[in-house]
Amino acid sequence: MLRILKNMGIRSEKICPAVAPLRVSPDRLKGLKGVRIKGDIAAFSGGSELRRERGELQFNENNISGICVFNLAYLFQQYEGRLTLRADLAPDMTEDELATYFKTVRTDRHGSTAEELLSGFFVKNLAVWLIKNVLGRSPAEPIESISDRDIAALCKGIKSVEFEVTGCSPWQNAQSTMGGISASEVNDELGSVKYNGMYFCGEILDVAGDCGGYNLQWAWSSGLWAGKHAALSLKGGKHDKSR
Repeated sequence: MLRILKNMGIRSEKICPAVAPLRVSPDRLKGLKGVRIKGDIAAFSGGSELRRERGELQFNENNISGICVFNLAYLFQQYEGRLTLRADLAPDMTEDELATYFKTVRTDRHGSTAEELLSGFFVKNLAVWLIKNVLGRSPAEPIESISDRDIAALCKGIKSVEFEVTGCSPWQNAQSTMGGISASEVNDELGSVKYNGMYFCGEILDVAGDCGGYNLQWAWSSGLWAGKHAALSLKGGKHDKSR
């Protein structure tokens, strides 16, 4: 259908999944499968922040999920190959507050392993992952080997963990689509600005809302709106501005 419309001179944007998990390298997520944590997550491209969300982050073998990520997924269409996710895993604490806390833990847990520095604050899988990926250290090392400088680096990493986006999850995992007929191709009644009597609604239009029922509401409302004005146009109604 979009190919036919394109041949008619109606402009459209690339169709891709939206309101969906975002894929990152499996190597980057190794050890995080099943981890869930509340935090902030922001989408960046070229060093500029595009949008920030807060909610539960869910980590799987090759993607990051959760409603807060779903609401960023539409950006993949525009910034494919140039999109980075940056997560704050302790959004209610500053780096200094985290550092003070971890220094106290280091003292209190003298004789333990490095992993114990983060145990109780994060689930075990995430604690191990942070020691390995932020500090490049073994979780089995003595906790005393973690210096103040290491703690500062760890706190900075916790507040800004980066994941390069490699793709959007496939259609079967998406709640909606992004792309389709450009908004400039329709009038206020969702009628074509180039062809009388042609109306569009739902996901064929380049419209995507956040997770939470907004896309369903758009499907119902745009269908009713376009259908109403299509009927009026057949009757020669005065509301048909596409004539």
